[in-house]
Amino acid sequence: MTADCTDYVVYRSGRYVPGLMGTLFSFVDKLISSLSTTLVAMIYAAIGYTSTLPTQEDPDPYTTGVLVCTIACFLGKPAIGWILNVVAMKFYPLTKERMAEIQGEVSRIKAQAQKSA
Repeated sequence: MTADCTDYVVYRSGRYVPGLMGTLFSFVDKLISSLSTTLVAMIYAAIGYTSTLPTQEDPDPYTTGVLVCTIACFLGKPAIGWILNVVAMKFYPLTKERMAEIQGEVSRIKAQAQKSA
């Protein structure tokens, strides 16, 4: 999808900006990754671990709350991410046919740029 977005920007603006697309992808990836640990901390804080995360030295490290939180983090977070990904792809406006049209226009833009150079 990153290559499609790069071609779409060339189609709309006439500017070739693959570096911007890579940087944007990297930024969003790092942002989501950093928010992931915050979400884990908030989930465990909800069951009472406000200063530390659960450890083996806790009086009862295998409580139901810890089990539910662990399952939510292990299975729930990826499932939510996959669902959001499917929803985003469902409403993604660049279909195969639209991309063929855009790539034809991009080829024309590149040919024009080579003629003028």
